[in-house]
Amino acid sequence: MLGALDFAEQTSAEKAAQVLDEYLDAVRATSQAAKILTAALSVLVEKKWPHASVVPQLVLSALLQSQNAGDEQRQHAVQLAPALVEPLLQVVEESRSRATASARHWALVALHQIPAVNGSAWEAIANRIVDWVAHTTCPATEKVATNDQSAKHQVQLLTEKIGTAAPGVYSVLGVPMRLHEQEHDNLGEYVPQLLLGKPLTPALNVFLAATVASAVGHTGRVWSGLKWLVMLNPVDRAGLQAELTRLSAVATGWERESGIHPDVLQQVCSLLLWLTGDEQLEREASRQSLAREDFRYSRDYLTDPARSFFALEHRHVDLVWLDTESSAFGKLQRAQAFLPDPSLTFPVSLEQGVIEWGLSLNLEAMNSSRNYSAEDHTLDSFLPTASRVSPPAVEGVVARWFGTFHGRDDERRHWAAMTLPRFALLVRPVDVAAIRDMRLRRPASPNKDERIVLLSLLEGELLNAPVDVQLDTLVTEQDAFISITLAEELRPPELNTVKDFVHRWGLENTRALEVLCSYVITNPRPLDHEIFDQLVQHALNSDEDLKTLAFMALTACNPKQFGQALVGAGWKALPSANEYLQDFGCKAVFAASEERPLADISDMVTPWCLLDEAVKRGGSPEDLTLAVQAIDRTLQWDGFSSFPMVARISVKSIGTRNSVSVEPNPQAPNEDGGFKYVDPDARWAHHQAVRETGETYLRNAKSAGAVMATRVVRIEAARMLVGRCPEVVSRWLEGLGEPTQALVSRLNLAGGLFLALCEVLLETDAIRGAQLWHVLRRHLRIQFVGAGELDELLLILFRVPENAEVLELREQFYSLSQNASDESYLDLALAAVSQGGAPWLEAAIAADEVATEPFRRKRAITLRGFLPPDPLFQAKWREGLCVGSWDALRMRTQEMSNRASQARYWWKSFLTAPDALVAFCSWQVFLACADKMAWVWMDSDIEFHRADNELWRLKMLHMRLNESALKSALNRKSKKGANALDRHLVGWDSPDSWFTHDALTGLGF
Repeated sequence: MLGALDFAEQTSAEKAAQVLDEYLDAVRATSQAAKILTAALSVLVEKKWPHASVVPQLVLSALLQSQNAGDEQRQHAVQLAPALVEPLLQVVEESRSRATASARHWALVALHQIPAVNGSAWEAIANRIVDWVAHTTCPATEKVATNDQSAKHQVQLLTEKIGTAAPGVYSVLGVPMRLHEQEHDNLGEYVPQLLLGKPLTPALNVFLAATVASAVGHTGRVWSGLKWLVMLNPVDRAGLQAELTRLSAVATGWERESGIHPDVLQQVCSLLLWLTGDEQLEREASRQSLAREDFRYSRDYLTDPARSFFALEHRHVDLVWLDTESSAFGKLQRAQAFLPDPSLTFPVSLEQGVIEWGLSLNLEAMNSSRNYSAEDHTLDSFLPTASRVSPPAVEGVVARWFGTFHGRDDERRHWAAMTLPRFALLVRPVDVAAIRDMRLRRPASPNKDERIVLLSLLEGELLNAPVDVQLDTLVTEQDAFISITLAEELRPPELNTVKDFVHRWGLENTRALEVLCSYVITNPRPLDHEIFDQLVQHALNSDEDLKTLAFMALTACNPKQFGQALVGAGWKALPSANEYLQDFGCKAVFAASEERPLADISDMVTPWCLLDEAVKRGGSPEDLTLAVQAIDRTLQWDGFSSFPMVARISVKSIGTRNSVSVEPNPQAPNEDGGFKYVDPDARWAHHQAVRETGETYLRNAKSAGAVMATRVVRIEAARMLVGRCPEVVSRWLEGLGEPTQALVSRLNLAGGLFLALCEVLLETDAIRGAQLWHVLRRHLRIQFVGAGELDELLLILFRVPENAEVLELREQFYSLSQNASDESYLDLALAAVSQGGAPWLEAAIAADEVATEPFRRKRAITLRGFLPPDPLFQAKWREGLCVGSWDALRMRTQEMSNRASQARYWWKSFLTAPDALVAFCSWQVFLACADKMAWVWMDSDIEFHRADNELWRLKMLHMRLNESALKSALNRKSKKGANALDRHLVGWDSPDSWFTHDALTGLGF
């Protein structure tokens, strides 16, 4: 084969490629192709085939992208990499399509694994990748010809900088700079990962080329990757920093080519200093940049802060209020960042301007369709702003919005109804009539969500109604879904509320029974014999919905009597039954069987309830054995291998019940490249399909007996199992050292159990607990969520007492390799502070603050800004020009601390507000400035300020009705704006675009 390729190459490279393709056709579909190519590659290396030949590159590319090549054969190519530098580089450069992505990947792997001591190889690589970074785009010829304004502007900039804007290669400060029209394959993106962990000083020419490219034009995200590469340099950071500084100094004397503007050279000098990552050198770079800019802080900001394009400073807000040329809207937009500051005051003219703004809103057009309209955006901007400046303007707008209900039909009715809970606190008696009118005006063809629409309307209509009106309305509105939140809205019963309700509606009316059950579940009172007997009949004989309500009502009101009825009827908690039937039925059976041995009723109840009852009774060996045997039976299902990876199934414990949700898994591969789901309808259909897939898996698992997959197990139960049944725990954990498929299956069939065991073992047997923690993190498919919507695996690390293994796990979780974004570190800070680990976090931050590594010092600045401000916190406001990325990071974290303090203020203002309007406005401002860290103190503040009055009831109902909006607002702060926490780390683009978790871990990060 090699002889034929050699002969063909004498004709042309294309002929050689054709010959190889024809030769492989006969064996391409078999493993022989990879074997032949591997052998050929070895021969080429052994015979030192000429570097100018195209044959090594053809053979290498064919091997690396062969479908039948195994990792062993590709690794063979990696081992030969030092002798194949040129062919490997060619493979990287020419593998542009998705079909050849594998070849490019393995070629990059092979190049990266060439030992750093091979100086000649790395010199060749560095020289070659200069071309990968030394380029920028120029406007397309056709755009220039059509007088496109953007293209004209780009032509002007490039011509000013280097004297030309035409495609081609030009020498710029000695660097061969390539101008090209738009291309989608930017090889510079691969440079950071290729050089990671290598000595970077020998690659100085690469960094120079990148700075020249950045000075000339846009280079995509390459510059961000190179900054991370320098910052994370574990080999010769000090040496590289010195060389970049030296190069910046000597470059000032370089001779420029004809047409190169002096600013290009000056900017290159500054960029070289920026690249070092050193704070003082960055300041010097900023000083150099300011010296040549066309604007000045003193000239372009201080002369007119109210109208400058510089960001407004807090000390100049009053000047904005005094600006006579700006509208009220313009003034508020200019000062928007400072509006939540409680110390801010507003002139009467501004308040009047906000009232006029509110009057100008087109409320008829708002909340009119599924699509988020410009009018909806305007309302979202108006509410938090007006809430701060002019609460009467808010009250007027909300009243007018309710006034539009009389004319809303079909889709406009639907979306207004779904928005109603947002304004629950401000529902007036006159608004109730409008809500009722819209509820009764049904669409000609109700859609599938009409039950939810009616629910939302009832939540507003019944909020302030007397209890008898609430109950009767729910009976007459038979199509409405009765949610837990709506049931909680019902007022507590008076002396004869239940009796009078039954007298009015009787016990034969199914809807009345549904309402009665929903009511007594949230307001339990012992039921009389007639009502009890009727509900028992429904509990034993009705369809699942009414049966479930009856189970819950009877257990809440008459648990012992109901348990006796269940035992007498031979009831059992079937695996296929819903969790409410299972849990409430078991609770009733236990209430009726306090004097009976557990062995008498063990086959009636669920394994987790049996375990809880065994613990409650003291944990005798006999009772724990029964519970263990029941759990063992749930771990036998062999269907875990069918787990739907497209779905993310999560479980959250809410009070005494579990909430299970199924959503698309963001890590799941998308065969359609992500384009299919840009369309809202297609995205919705995809989400629905994923949910059905996940729910089908859970139903199949439960029907087969795997009933503990989504069950949370109490820590007290796990503690008793570890202490009194150690041999059982050891049996469940067999295969822990080298996780077996059997162990992985058990973990996923009872994730809540193994999470609880892990927490206990981290306290009592830390080495084994740490092993289990790692296995759970790698293999547990169902996520268990706890405080702050965080993964229980993270929360556990800060709940358990500190020991050597726990501290090591925390250190691992604190590392860069585990946290590719600021949002990830925010989650870690939230977990630590909320679970008692604040002292550990403070110590970690303090250690970072005195570290030599720039990244650690920036991490300390970032995390310090995440910590909740202390009660004596005083806001600090930026003044003067922001210099460098370090100042920018400090400014951002200080702003976060300011917002956190403001959020706490407005949260307390909501809780202590003297009337509904003040509470509503405080809520709006709170949502505008609070982030995830609010989870730390929200509940404790509620308990501290709890009151027993009607206004407090309305505040808590408003919060419950808007729970989804609250979560969304807290999470949105991490994903909003140019510096979104989920896409950045210490103020820069997240490094996960260039560096893998394993690569960073291998370098000690």
